[in-house]
Amino acid sequence: MKDKEPWVTFQQHANAIFLKRSMDMISASAGNVGNEKIAQQKKANPVALLLSSAMMLRHLQFPSFADRLETAVKTVISEGKYRTKDLGGTSTTQEVVDAVIAALD
Repeated sequence: MKDKEPWVTFQQHANAIFLKRSMDMISASAGNVGNEKIAQQKKANPVALLLSSAMMLRHLQFPSFADRLETAVKTVISEGKYRTKDLGGTSTTQEVVDAVIAALD
């Protein structure tokens, strides 16, 4: 059993890197969603894109990543500190995405 510990640690690290890079890619595309004017104003709500990304991860057989992403999004929204205008907040698209990324850690 002790032989597997380094592999488990490596696998967890690799999974974390994969998820972080996926979130970076999602974050980069978050500004390209919906009405261009809203995106230019940085008011676009990224929640649908993030949850769609979780669905994609689940489809690609990464259910643990999908669960983590969904949990992070739900945590950020339920805390209420980072919300776009349509959800009653004042945060920008990037601030919401950054908060979700922080909630993943």
